[in-house]
Amino acid sequence: MEKLKIFPKMFIQIFSVLGIIIILVHLLVFFIFPKTYLETRKEEVYNKANEISSIMNGKEIKYIEQTLELYSKSSEIKAFIKERNNNNNEIQIKDNIDANLESNSNSLIIEEREIKLNDGKKTYLQFVSTADMQKDAKDLSLKFLPYSLLISILFSTIISLIYAKLIKNNVQEIQIVTDKMMKLDKKIRLEVSSNDEVGELKQQINDLYSTLLRTIDDLEFKNKEILKLEKLKYDFFKGASHELKTPLASLKIILENMKYNIGKYKERDIYINECIEIVDSLTKNISQILSVHSIENLNNDEEY
Repeated sequence: MEKLKIFPKMFIQIFSVLGIIIILVHLLVFFIFPKTYLETRKEEVYNKANEISSIMNGKEIKYIEQTLELYSKSSEIKAFIKERNNNNNEIQIKDNIDANLESNSNSLIIEEREIKLNDGKKTYLQFVSTADMQKDAKDLSLKFLPYSLLISILFSTIISLIYAKLIKNNVQEIQIVTDKMMKLDKKIRLEVSSNDEVGELKQQINDLYSTLLRTIDDLEFKNKEILKLEKLKYDFFKGASHELKTPLASLKIILENMKYNIGKYKERDIYINECIEIVDSLTKNISQILSVHSIENLNNDEEY
């Protein structure tokens, strides 16, 4: 997984999460459905019992038997005239009820209604329905859950592809633009089209690149000024060295002539003053050189 690129990695991660959610939802439906199915079946039997008993009220016993027999053949709900039983704790049902009483998942739903016959006597109608929850739920689930699961997986695949491609495109865009930024293309910028975290990241990269360009421009300007200063210092020291050599040569000549009492240099008092003036000029030049040398120790603003 660590060696995969971002597109397959994001697709697998998103699809896995959606797949787990889909499977859990379908399992939940599969296990909850039997209870819901049983309650629906109870409500159906209750409503049918009320409807049929209201229709049969006041009819002849023969008509009721024939009608209930026909209805039982065409419906999952079986209807009968209840036989009299002296034991009130027992519930009698017909033998033709398709019910497996030994099954743990089989539910037997019974509704009884009292009606009056046309002769004024009372009788009871019995409505019976069996519901094997696990079997019926399994059959119904197998009818729609595979299609639902297939559609959900297809939908998850499409969503995963779209989302992974969207993230991949954003990452690729950042990679391409930052490559151009490394080449110091001053016009290039990331296109910010959203206010989410990706948009904030792109804007932050743009701001960082703008700050970097300003810093580079500032450094280039300072480098140019430093080069100018270095040239000025070179020209100054070159001129200053010439200015120092000439007075020193003159001073040496005067002193040598004074030493050997050659010609007019016998008048030492006159040329001593001239030597002092030359020395003062040299001192002034040396002070200027020292002042220029001290610029190297100044701060940026002072140096500018």
